[in-house]
Amino acid sequence: MVQSFLYGGLSCYLLATVMSRFTRRGLVPILMIGSTLHGIALLQDWMDNQHGPYLGLFDSLSSNLWTQLLVLGLLASFKLSFQRALPYGLALALPFVIWLTFVSPEHHSLPPTYATRWFYLHLYAGKLAYSLLFIAVTLSIYEWRNKQAISYTTQYIMLLAFLCHSLLLFAGGNWAYLAWGKYWDWNPLEIWSLLTWLGFGLFFHRRSMTNWKYLPGQHGFITLIYLLAILGFYGIPFLSKATHQGLV
Repeated sequence: MVQSFLYGGLSCYLLATVMSRFTRRGLVPILMIGSTLHGIALLQDWMDNQHGPYLGLFDSLSSNLWTQLLVLGLLASFKLSFQRALPYGLALALPFVIWLTFVSPEHHSLPPTYATRWFYLHLYAGKLAYSLLFIAVTLSIYEWRNKQAISYTTQYIMLLAFLCHSLLLFAGGNWAYLAWGKYWDWNPLEIWSLLTWLGFGLFFHRRSMTNWKYLPGQHGFITLIYLLAILGFYGIPFLSKATHQGLV
């Protein structure tokens, strides 16, 4: 039953992506139907496993994909600029939709070190930061394709993503101290999270020190931060020997 709802949601995402090559009409309803089916699958899986979707690659891919496409669909429902950028967001999400179809669910018991509010704050701040960054890069690509400077909307979303990523680091340090006795270990995952945070900081530093409207590479900068975040979420955790290897 869980798989049926999941593949129903993924099929809607794929259909919306194909349709976006030809028209924007009908994309939002299809995307929201897909998000609803996908959300039911996540909820059912949560009930079956007795914990949320945050252990292993399948859970990470599924919950992050659902969050970012749900947020994009909701924003596109209320604002025309997000609706116009929707095809670019669907194209960005397509590799993860395809990837998810080839990953098998895994069932894990919740480790004792996860029994703290700092873990949940760290987790949800990270998912929100990644989803907001996904929205920002979607808008940025749309603006770049239309030869527009970065809009204030994109900058505000980047700021929210930066704040959430800062909260991720703060909560993660407190969780690490309670679980392993130290706030920071300089392992690859922590270093990559710090690099992403510094990328955000440099973005806003250049924004405050220069006339951003005429700054070369403004859209490429946002894309670079997004790539850093993707590697931090899906690359480093599953390749490194970090304390919570493979857990995003």
